[in-house]
Amino acid sequence: MSALLVVGCAGGIGKAMVLHMAHQFDVIVLADIDVERVRSVRDEIAAACPECRCMAIHVDIREMESVARLFSEIEAQEIDITAAVNNAGILGERATLADSNPVEWRNALELNVLGTYHLVKHEIAAMCKTGGGRILNTASEFGARGAVNVSSYVASKHAIIGMTRAAALEVAQSNILINAICPGAIDAGITRKFVVEVEGFLERTTQGIPLRRLGHADEVAKAAAWLLSPDNSYMTGQSIFIDGGNTA
Repeated sequence: MSALLVVGCAGGIGKAMVLHMAHQFDVIVLADIDVERVRSVRDEIAAACPECRCMAIHVDIREMESVARLFSEIEAQEIDITAAVNNAGILGERATLADSNPVEWRNALELNVLGTYHLVKHEIAAMCKTGGGRILNTASEFGARGAVNVSSYVASKHAIIGMTRAAALEVAQSNILINAICPGAIDAGITRKFVVEVEGFLERTTQGIPLRRLGHADEVAKAAAWLLSPDNSYMTGQSIFIDGGNTA
């Protein structure tokens, strides 16, 4: 029986991933700090994929104890996670590094980096018990380049790519494949908010993208689906950029 865990799926790319991949798995575990929104996603999956067992669980990935409770509940339900997506994260403070608030900087790193670490640590332990699996961490195109006024976000996404590489090497002989997916400007979540609220944002952003458009959440979801499928049998420790050519 195949089981997918997606953390950070209340909306945007995470939700698109779940809806796209639901038919690939027998069991779907949705986890997020906003459990009410996640229950709404669960209901959408139930309507679209009634044969799939789906549940929604609260988790605060900044806290190791909360993550431990998540995996204890999964184990209590006799679910063996075969694939996991670690998608929870925040943009953080928008300010130059010189003007940034150390508390806000630390908050972004705690959620984006330490939170991903907590999840990967537990996922590896669970998958080692059951014969392996696939893990996908959500990084960003900014994990490979810089950007102004979002230094904590850029630093955290570089760290996730580094963590992915290191962890993949450590578990390569345990039948666990770990990769990172790195979206660029995707028309969802915070980017959609900027499109709506910031005058000229769409034009300025797309002008700098070689394909001259924003990406779609489904385009990220399709790549994630392949990375977590049995078709991916020989790729690990890699970062896949879906950014319209920005990092080319």
